[in-house]
Amino acid sequence: MKKAAFICFSLVPLLASSQSREIEKVIIDAFEEVVSTYDSDKLTTYFTDDFLLLEHGEIWNNDTLNALFKRALTEGPVPQRNNELTFIDIRIDDKVAWASWDNKAEFYVEDSLVRQAHWLESCVLVKEGSTWKIQMLHSTRIEQ
Repeated sequence: MKKAAFICFSLVPLLASSQSREIEKVIIDAFEEVVSTYDSDKLTTYFTDDFLLLEHGEIWNNDTLNALFKRALTEGPVPQRNNELTFIDIRIDDKVAWASWDNKAEFYVEDSLVRQAHWLESCVLVKEGSTWKIQMLHSTRIEQ
């Protein structure tokens, strides 16, 4: 019996680590496949229907992001965005998780760096079935 208990308790950190990696992947993929490319079609893949973004004093939702993406796509070429996310903490409680990270991004147009940005960010994720989705994202710009 002691062996079984030891094995079960030794798996807890592995499961938590695996879930943390899963959360990181959802966040990274959301930035790479939606935010960086302005792909409105993938919003519901990574964000809940009632998603809120608190962006530097403004409140956005999926409709706001759709409008922003459409406007950006008509204004010219979409810059290539390279994100560097450094995770600070991830906490998971059953079907709810939150994560925090430091995000540095570089924006390129035709291989020329046109902008750099830096944010401190956090989000709340909920599990819908077997899939984690971002329900709320908070982003604070850090001035260069």
